[in-house]
This record gives sequence, C-alpha cells and structure tokens, in this order.
Amino acid sequence: MITASATMAEVAGEDLAAVRGAIRHLGGACSACQGKYCQRDN
Repeated sequence: MITASATMAEVAGEDLAAVRGAIRHLGGACSACQGKYCQRDN
C-alpha cells in the first residue's frame, strides 16, 4: 500500500497537475496534506 505522503511527494515531483487532479478527487489539497482524506472510506 502506498502512503499519502509518499504518493504526494512522488507525483508532485513528476507532475503537479497530476497530483492536483488526484487531490481534487480525494477532496482538497489541505485535506490530503493533513491526511484527513485517509479517514474517508474511499
């Protein structure tokens, strides 16, 4: 399983547009950075 932090760092390092798109899907940059979206049953 990939952690949110690792995913954010890896994707952001390659393509901010991609990570931003993923963040929007997850529910917001702030929520993703704080790991709050992990609490959601995605």
